Parts: sequence; structure tokens; C-alpha cells
Amino acid sequence: MANKRERKKAFDCVRHYVGPLFVVTDDPYPIYNREDYCTVGKFNFTWSSPDSEYPCKTCKRFKGSIEMNRKQRELEQKYKQNMKFWNHCERAGKQHNLTAEEYFDKFYSAKYKELD
Repeated sequence: MANKRERKKAFDCVRHYVGPLFVVTDDPYPIYNREDYCTVGKFNFTWSSPDSEYPCKTCKRFKGSIEMNRKQRELEQKYKQNMKFWNHCERAGKQHNLTAEEYFDKFYSAKYKELD
């Protein structure tokens, strides 16, 4: 019998909505919460903690949009560039007997402050 072909899925479902933070209590120590639910109605984690996995992976209505896939690719590229930069800082820091953070502060922090 032939194996069932699995569809390649994006990192997040189009129907998975994660809203902005909102204030629950306005005490001296405010508590924030976030809307986290499925627009189809499969789950609602707004007032409860999420399970180990979202049911999006097993949902038949799961859809990955072009924007979501593009966003995932961009995030992966940024992650790779950051890792490459920090590996450079670690190697160069060892030559100067510094840690990666100290090397960054000494040689790169002024450049990044100018960009802000």
C-alpha cells in the first residue's frame, strides 16, 4: 500500500490569531495577557496555557499563505546572518582576549548606536 503523502506546512497557520498584549489588572504590578485562538474554533488559549503543541499541525484547514512562507524565509535568513556575525565576534574576541559581548561593545556598539 502506498504511503500517504504529507503536505509541507509553514511555521504558522493563517487561521491562528495572536493578538497584542492587553492589561488584565492595573495594580502596582500589572498583569498582561494576549489573545491566542483559532479563527475556525479549534482552540482558544487566551485565558489558559497552551498545550505542548498547537492543533494546527493536525488540522485539515491548515493553510500556509505566501506571506507566511516569505516571513519564515526572511526570519531564517536574519537568524543565519546574526549567527554568522556572532561567530565572527567570538573568533575575533579570542584573538584580543575578549568575550564576544566585550568585543561587540568595543568595536561595533558605536556603529549601531549611530543607526538608531
